Amino acid sequence: MWQSITRIEKPDSLITAFGLFGNNSAYFAGGSYLVVEKNSNISTLIDINSLITSEIIQDGDDITIGAKTSIQNIADSLSGIISECARWSCFSKNIRNQRTIGGEVARMRLDSELIILLKTMDIQLDIYNGEKITTSISQWDGKGIITQIHLNKMDIDNTLVERFALLRSAPAFLITAGTFSSSTVSFGIGGKVNQISNYSTPNPPDVSSIDNIIGMSSSHLLDDHYGSREYKRALLQTALKRLVEGR
Repeated sequence: MWQSITRIEKPDSLITAFGLFGNNSAYFAGGSYLVVEKNSNISTLIDINSLITSEIIQDGDDITIGAKTSIQNIADSLSGIISECARWSCFSKNIRNQRTIGGEVARMRLDSELIILLKTMDIQLDIYNGEKITTSISQWDGKGIITQIHLNKMDIDNTLVERFALLRSAPAFLITAGTFSSSTVSFGIGGKVNQISNYSTPNPPDVSSIDNIIGMSSSHLLDDHYGSREYKRALLQTALKRLVEGR
């Protein structure tokens, strides 16, 4: 615990938890990001562990994941690209065992492969913000308590991810994902960027569509120690080509 924390609340309902939230408070279940950041403006922690579940339920192609589910549980319980992205998003198994999917989505880290994947698939979220609502991750305003996320197995099976990092075990500085349907392709781009970008094109995308994505994404790429913006544009072109050819 850090010095600025003066209270820990343990509400017995979502409505109470939502009412307790204010400028100097934070929800926690796993708490790994709170421990790392130790934000001195936070004086109250709101423990929501008893209000959310860690269940993973599969019903045909529909997968429902409780917000308290650890990233490690997702890596172990689900297969394919979502398991890989769970591991890539955090290379420490100890931290994956603490970090929850609800916290990962709420944090919306720009260089999390798992977040890029979920945003590219535009998953559904169950949110409590004074009432229970379901909304897509692209439409969520960041307010409220995430209680569950909903995935579609067909979307997972039809999604590819390309990542570039200095070392395999290092955070990626460029992440791209593509979710393919019969008529469209949804692309997501993240990493060491100033925001996550999402685009949709007809399937298959033509050269002009790919060029437009690269052009629109350029302003979000950074000139830094990982490389120049032009270098990253070239990597992005390679990544998008691999995604399309991978289908």
